[in-house]
Amino acid sequence: MSIQDEQGRYRVETWSAVRALWNIFGERPDEVVISMYPDMPAFIDRMFKQGLMAESTAVQIVARVVTDHVAQSFTAEQKKQVLAELEKLMQMKIEEAQGYMTYPVVQTLVNAWKVTQKWVDEGKVDGSASKFLIGRFVGALAPGPQ
Repeated sequence: MSIQDEQGRYRVETWSAVRALWNIFGERPDEVVISMYPDMPAFIDRMFKQGLMAESTAVQIVARVVTDHVAQSFTAEQKKQVLAELEKLMQMKIEEAQGYMTYPVVQTLVNAWKVTQKWVDEGKVDGSASKFLIGRFVGALAPGPQ
């Protein structure tokens, strides 16, 4: 298989992993993300050359896009409410918390955490990937400079 074929397969796998992590992007996360971040294909190619698994690249893409969106689009009050919901959910077992999530972004974040944990267990991403993703999200919600 040529390097271009491998790189093309890597891109497809990366976008599939992005969709698994953050399903709010819909069926074509590449179109959604690239429309906002035209540099994303070059980023994916750099990650391929570094030998990262597609799932690791997907975690980085989701962390960047989602935290930028939260930081730019959520009002201070919305950020405060989402943080309060996350704090409440952290006191519960994950199965119990499912019924208490009121914000779609929180439901999607919990899904992303579960998917990332599965990938950690499978050895596809570093053990700190889920903490990285959650940390970036919470950091975007936190008041003050990011």
